[in-house]
Amino acid sequence: LAILSERLGYSNRAIYYYEQLVDDKKRSLPAYYLALSNLYDFKNSNRSLEVIREGRALFPGNKDLLFKEINIYVETGAYSEVERSVGAALQLDPENVSLNYLAGFSYETMGKKDKAVEYYEKVIALEPNNYEGNYALGLFYLNSYIKPNNDQESSLSLAKKYLTTAGEINPNSVNVLKSLAVLYNNTGDMVELERVNEKLKQFILTN
Repeated sequence: LAILSERLGYSNRAIYYYEQLVDDKKRSLPAYYLALSNLYDFKNSNRSLEVIREGRALFPGNKDLLFKEINIYVETGAYSEVERSVGAALQLDPENVSLNYLAGFSYETMGKKDKAVEYYEKVIALEPNNYEGNYALGLFYLNSYIKPNNDQESSLSLAKKYLTTAGEINPNSVNVLKSLAVLYNNTGDMVELERVNEKLKQFILTN
C-alpha cells in the first residue's frame, strides 16, 4: 500500500504506510527508510533526517542510507557532519571519486587546507581528467600564490598546472578563465592575460 500510494502521488497516505513499516523494526528494510525520508524532503526536512538516522542505526552498512544522509548534510551546509559521514562512506567505498571530492570540499570549507588538498589529490589520482579536482587544486594554489609569506614559486607552478588542466577538460569553464586571468594579472603576464580575456569576451558574446 505504501508503494502504491507513492506511485499514485498520494504522498500523505504513503507517509502514513511507510511510518508503519519502519515502526516494525523486525521486518523493516533500508528501502522503507529511504522512501520515507524522500517523501519528507519537501514536507519536513528535520523528519527526513531523523528517518535516515533511524535507518542508519539499524542498517549501518547500507550505502544508500549513508549517501542520503550525506546529501542532507551538504544541502544544509553541515560540513562537520559531512566530514564524519564521508569518512564512514569512504570505508565502504574508498575509491569513490565523488566522495573523495566531497571530503576535500568539506575540509576546505572548515579551513582544514592540508586535508582538503590530500583528498583533492586523491580525486585526481583516481581520475586524472576530473574537472572538479583539478579546478579545486588550481584555485587552492592560486590563493596560496596571492597570499604573502607562502612558497610563491611552487604555488604559481601548481596553480598554472591544475587550472590549465581544468581548462583543457572543460574549455567552456568561465570559472577557470577568470581564475587564470587573476593569475596572469598577478604575474604580469600580459600576453596570456590578453588571450584569456579575449576568450572570456567571446564566451560572453556567444552565450
